[in-house]
Amino acid sequence: MPSSFYKDVEFGDRVEVAWMNYMSERTKRVYEQSHGRVPGWDIVDRENDVYFEVKWDTKSCAVWSMYGEERKPTGNLFIEYTNPTKKVDTGIKVSISKFWVYVVKHSPDLLVDEDRIGEYQAHAHLFDKAKLLDFCESGNLRTRDTKRDVEKGDSANARGWLLPWSNVNEAKKESGHLAVYDISAYLSLPSLIE
Repeated sequence: MPSSFYKDVEFGDRVEVAWMNYMSERTKRVYEQSHGRVPGWDIVDRENDVYFEVKWDTKSCAVWSMYGEERKPTGNLFIEYTNPTKKVDTGIKVSISKFWVYVVKHSPDLLVDEDRIGEYQAHAHLFDKAKLLDFCESGNLRTRDTKRDVEKGDSANARGWLLPWSNVNEAKKESGHLAVYDISAYLSLPSLIE
């Protein structure tokens, strides 16, 4: 696997721990993180048998770069649901989690003021997974194919819906959007820039 894969996994684990620590402090419950490649969930509250899938999004609400060129936020969440090469359900369609958490890298005012470059926040958006899936399936959304955890030259193995934040904001209840939490203090903010 490429080194960027391991870097992504390492940071993904840190994001999961940040969410887990935030929830533990807030609810006074004990949460457990999955280890290795466990499909369908990342964090569990064993006492109540409640599972969370935690996703890290760097492009929907923050400036990002590609090949050294600065890009504007996409305004969309990517919600994986199938592997187009193997023609099997993946992501949200096979998750056993009750909740999906999108930890979104957010840049205030889209970094218009150059003195604020590097000031990022991490906002955790909590979704009811079943409602989010229904919303995506009935939303006539655009899709995108991408390569996830594959070697160079391999075919796209992940297809996802591009869910605009504007759709979520206009229909919070229908989309399953339950709440948003600032968990920036639970992550090392300079690492959010990477």
